[in-house]
Amino acid sequence: MIDVRRWPQSRREIWANRGRLEEALGDRYQWEGALGNRREAAAGMWLQIDPDAANAALRRLQRRMEQGQRVALLCAERRPDGCHRVIIAGRCAPRTIHIP
Repeated sequence: MIDVRRWPQSRREIWANRGRLEEALGDRYQWEGALGNRREAAAGMWLQIDPDAANAALRRLQRRMEQGQRVALLCAERRPDGCHRVIIAGRCAPRTIHIP
């Protein structure tokens, strides 16, 4: 599971806090904060915080996929169709399956 939230914590959903996810998933959880989105981004947009760091994180994600690893992107957006995960997935693999 790749956590693509800028801030990996939640007041409402305590299961979604980084520490709990690391504890539950161990090395199957990875936080990639560089892939996070800015709060002012409109639905369906990805405003990178640091483009160089984001590109490096995308390359790490692509390597995992090329090695045959299954990858799930975690974010807190309520509407999957408006989440930047769709953009990230599209940049990583042209054959990515999107499940709303």
